[in-house]
Order: sequence, then C-alpha cells, then structure tokens
Amino acid sequence: MKDKNNNNTKSTFSKLFEPIFELKFLDILNSLKIDHYVKKLKGIQLITLLIYGQIKQQKSLAELANNFNNEDFCKAIDLNSISASQISRRLNKFSPNVLEELLKQLIVKIEMKTRSKNNCNKIGVLQIIDSSTIALCLNKFPWATYRKDKSGIKLHLKLKFWNDSLIPEVARITTAKVADIKELNDLVVEADEIMHVFDRGYTNYKNYDKFCETKTLFSTRLKANAIIKIISSKQVDPNGLILKDCIIQLGDGKNEMQYQLRMIEFLDRNGKKMQVITNNFECSAEEIALIYKYRWKIELFFKWLKQHFTVKHFFGTSPNAVVNQILISLISFCLLEFLKLTTQCKRTLFELLKILRECLYEAYEVFLQKILKKPSRTSKGRRKFDYKQDYVAIEREVFEETSGNHIDDLVFELMY
Repeated sequence: MKDKNNNNTKSTFSKLFEPIFELKFLDILNSLKIDHYVKKLKGIQLITLLIYGQIKQQKSLAELANNFNNEDFCKAIDLNSISASQISRRLNKFSPNVLEELLKQLIVKIEMKTRSKNNCNKIGVLQIIDSSTIALCLNKFPWATYRKDKSGIKLHLKLKFWNDSLIPEVARITTAKVADIKELNDLVVEADEIMHVFDRGYTNYKNYDKFCETKTLFSTRLKANAIIKIISSKQVDPNGLILKDCIIQLGDGKNEMQYQLRMIEFLDRNGKKMQVITNNFECSAEEIALIYKYRWKIELFFKWLKQHFTVKHFFGTSPNAVVNQILISLISFCLLEFLKLTTQCKRTLFELLKILRECLYEAYEVFLQKILKKPSRTSKGRRKFDYKQDYVAIEREVFEETSGNHIDDLVFELMY
C-alpha cells in the first residue's frame, strides 16, 4: 500500500492500515500461499479493499469496483482497476483462516494499548457473551436455512470489556439453527480473574457446576421459573439499590446444582425486579449489579456493527464470502479502536468514524488536529468512583435506536 504523497508525510489512509503491516501480515499470507497463481488483486489488496468498503459503508460489489475510479485510492492500494466479478471470485475462494489470524493479532495489539490505561470502571476484565442473528434471503443462501421461508447466520461473540475498551475477542459464525448454549463452552475461558457475563438464554446447571469447579467466574440472570432455596441472606440497606443479597441452592432433585450460588436482587429502571446469580462471593452486591448491567455493551456493539458497517448486505452468497465479510467488519472495528487508543481520542467511535471517512486521503497530522480539538467543557478532574451514582446514571440513559452512536457510553434499557 502506497502513500499518495512523495514526501515523508503519512496519509490518514496509510496510518489506519499501519497495524496490519506492522504485524508482518504479508509473511503470513506468503506462508499460507494465499496468492499462489493470483495475478491481480493480491490478498492484502483484497483485505484493504474490503475494509475500505466497511469504512465507507459500501453495500455492493459495484461500489467496491467503483473505488478504482478514485486516483488517490488506486495509489493507496497500488492497483489501477478491478471488476466486480473478479472481486466476487476472489472473495468466495479466500480462506477465512487468514482473517481469523489477522483478527487475533489485532486483538493482541489493542490489549497491549489498553494495559497502559487506568481502569475507570473498577470491575476488572469482563467477558460478555451473546449472539446476534442476521437474516438472509432463502433463495440466495439456501445453505443457511433455519425456517421454512428464511435463511440466516448467527454471530456468536465474546466481547472483552477492559479499561473502557471493547474488543471482539472470539467470534464464531454459524447458521442460525445453532443454539447459543452449544457455543458457550468454546467462548468461556477458565480463569479465576475474569468475569463472564451472559443472559439467561445460556442457562445450563451442569455448566454452572463446571464453572464453579474450575473457579470460572460468571454472572447471569435467573430464569423466572427457576427453583431456588435460600440458604442464607445478608442484611441490605433498605434505602439502597439492592433488595436481596443471599446464598442459594439452585434446582431440585436430579436438576439440583452441586455448588451454591449467590443471588442479587435489584430493580431495573422500570421498577421491575432483576435477579442475577453469580459464583463471585467477593464483590459487593452493587458491583455485581453493575457488572450485569455492563452486559448491555454487547447489545450496543451488535447494533453499532449493523448500523455503521456492511453486515446485512453481502457481497457474495457462498459460506466463505459471508464469513469473510463478518470477519472483515470485526477487523475494521478493531482498526478503529486501535486508532482511537493510539491517538488518545476522547470522541466516540462513531464520531471518529465520521471524521475518518472524510479525511482518509488527507495528511495524518490534519486528521489528528480535527479529532483532538479541545472540548468546550473541561474535565472536573479525578473523582472517587461512586457505584451508586454510576448505577443511577446507567438507569437514566436510554439508547436511541435511530442513531446508534453511543457504543462508547454505557447505555441501558432492558428488553424483555
């Protein structure tokens, strides 16, 4: 990938894609022989083109091919022209293993950046697990049939929330028929310092016993029809946010759990009772309630991905093409997150994306000036973290479905 300038000034385009080349990704492509017998549109050029399409939110092969009418783009990607049919053939045959490897290495780079940040939420590392279904046309995607008249794929995701950064750490793409619970064990890491958060769709008492046995921390909602026996209860502040903090035995008879769990009960913003269970007996009840509320981050992530990247309009109809496009969207997100961390930008990721779209071919210094403009309101400085205040703030905020701009802000509105 070449810079459009002949001097030493980097363009924003080259800076965005810099992490890929710092990872010596070309060596990986060569070792996998991805470009064997390929005369045009090498692997790195295809990846760059697809990421560019995500940044620009392009929805067709024709739009991708039309990029080559832009001289700046041609110089940046080091390719003069390519047809939509050539892009399609290359995409259908391109191995998803390459993109999976790239995603893993980008995640490592982001994690290295986040280690230097101060932990603002005081809750450590959260692994938030959930899935999102993307509907497909039955006629075009018959291999993904999951109803008589519908096709679809499902993105099973483990989202790492650490030091206020979101990292799509593990992604598994299946047909929509695959149940969430079948993917849970592949998304959970056996580590006693990491908290896994997921909703009640993953309920499985055998898994809960296994997590307790391996000291794998988790937090999830309790199903309404769950059979519980209260072993002991802690006294709670009658004027506080927590209604109950108790030790319970979950299940009955053959379905009874071997290990005891902790149950925290509190009210959501609509006054409805929430019951969260966990095998974490160290954190305060307020912390456990906050931890589960952070699960909403993954819902915002899915919504953000669908609104601002191209994950509902597919460039190809083969399984390879679909999987590749989903992986490219996650890679694009990681590049944005890495750019945000590198520049220490205080703007939301959506604001950064909007400016990036307009400044791709400008000098990187110009881009920096635009994103690092001082805000009109100054900071109030470092303050002591107040769980109750943060809890109330979360309850007060409402996600605006039409904008989807607030992935950097914890926004909470429970959906039943």
